[in-house]
Amino acid sequence: MKSNHSISFYTRIKQGIKNILFVSIPTFIFILLIIEIILHFLPISDHPTFAFEPEFKIRKFDPSWKSEGNHSIGKFCKHPSTWNVNNQGWINKKDYLALKNKHRIAVIGDSYVQAMQVNSNEAFHQILETELDSFDVYSFGISGAPLSQYYHMAKYAQKHFQPDIYIFNLIHNDFDESLSSLNGDKREFWTLTAQNDSTFTWRAPIDRTQNSSLKSFIKRSAIFRYLNYNINIRAIIVHQRTVNAMKKNGELDTMLPFEDNINVSQLIREQKKISESIQFIFQEIAQTFKGKKIIVLMDGQREFIYKNKLAESNTTLLNQMVKEASLLENFDYIDLSPLFEQDYKENKTSFNFEEDYHWNEYGHHFVAQILKKHLTQVEIK
Repeated sequence: MKSNHSISFYTRIKQGIKNILFVSIPTFIFILLIIEIILHFLPISDHPTFAFEPEFKIRKFDPSWKSEGNHSIGKFCKHPSTWNVNNQGWINKKDYLALKNKHRIAVIGDSYVQAMQVNSNEAFHQILETELDSFDVYSFGISGAPLSQYYHMAKYAQKHFQPDIYIFNLIHNDFDESLSSLNGDKREFWTLTAQNDSTFTWRAPIDRTQNSSLKSFIKRSAIFRYLNYNINIRAIIVHQRTVNAMKKNGELDTMLPFEDNINVSQLIREQKKISESIQFIFQEIAQTFKGKKIIVLMDGQREFIYKNKLAESNTTLLNQMVKEASLLENFDYIDLSPLFEQDYKENKTSFNFEEDYHWNEYGHHFVAQILKKHLTQVEIK
């Protein structure tokens, strides 16, 4: 016979299982459903689904999955905006056509060109098209893409849309992420592998855009979108892992503070390799797009500009590298640092959101006016 103690123990176990199955789990699901419903009434961020273009091995978006959505910043869903995916899978309200009846500009870059932080008509390339009647302006922007990816995006644009002018919008983290040895082995984009003789070879990306039915279902959840895009929980986890690894290796004690999303210690240590990789990519651009006007637009060190300490920024080293590489290939070079600095002294208006370092509406409008002024002086062959 079982003792009363054993019977009591098994009874408690059975009751505990029942409580979990019929009380705790249903309560948890009910709470999730309530949160899901509440979040549906807030302008939480959404994101289009990536697609992989097999010929040039580049990422763009799948217009058949979702062609429009919302974007907002931070846990309080500030600065809501809307985005559109066009017929060719790019964030742009305008559909792209192969047939040309105007001169055409291709604007190539990362999330600054994707520009989901502002409404479509407030992105700098859209302002350009509105104000320059003689040009079609096609934007090709993918969040997270580095300079090494831009070259292949430009080749895609060349084949399908034959631009007359290429504008490469460069951000300070475009350069270390172009090198496979410095980008944490990310494989979503084209990168360069350095050889022993100071040359480089291209490393093709891996297609990671396939979504299972379960993954697609989860991505439609408001809770998932809020955690992933507004809270940016994945980036927080990756950052914490990086910090923990640096602590373990003793790197945190000696490394310089990050600037413009750049590991400054790594930049200084690897500056020769980074400079050579920029020159290599620019040479590839010059050879592939021979006879076309190339404009290189380089972001400014805004956090130092706001403090009136631009001269103290370490990442100006990258601006100088890009300038030198542009001059070697006879590209037009526009450095936004002195232009941002002068405007901020006069107007005291930030170019980015307080909660997000991307350009805000004022920043996009300012950049558009700089490019408009430059383009009115450009002769197209």
